[in-house]
Amino acid sequence: MANGFAHKRYHALSSMDSYGHAVLAVNRRGRIVYSNSAAGVAFGYAPSSLIGLAVESLLPRNLEQIHREHVRCWFDSPVPLPLTGIRGSLPGRRSDGTPQLFAIFIVPFLIGEAPDAETVALAQIYPRNEVESMFAHAKRSNLKASVTLAAVALLEALRFAGVI
Repeated sequence: MANGFAHKRYHALSSMDSYGHAVLAVNRRGRIVYSNSAAGVAFGYAPSSLIGLAVESLLPRNLEQIHREHVRCWFDSPVPLPLTGIRGSLPGRRSDGTPQLFAIFIVPFLIGEAPDAETVALAQIYPRNEVESMFAHAKRSNLKASVTLAAVALLEALRFAGVI
């Protein structure tokens, strides 16, 4: 019988389908194990067709190998990664090969229960232009730059999903 915590974690992922930002969960092997509808839209796929793909299939071909190494290293010591791509956007590749720039916030996320619990990289993905708008709003509102807007957004997503 699954414990309540494990059930809540699985429910959190399924609840993120209606969340407005792209969310992917990637396992240690670099395979996508969850994607919401917004991720499908961002990358030009049906959400269910992203499941099982190598996350590198969403990157330009010249970055695939180095990204595999980054994934391996991250899983050796999974820690939250702050919003990347602020100063230099991260390139992505849509299903039709069209490039798109993204900013990504990654946190470790445990799914399942012992002894089969698995840590996944839970990535919240923003189109570059949306991140620029968020930071422009923060600047206009006199918010300190040290406040990581992506952390706030991820907390919002986890609250939305009922995890916290």
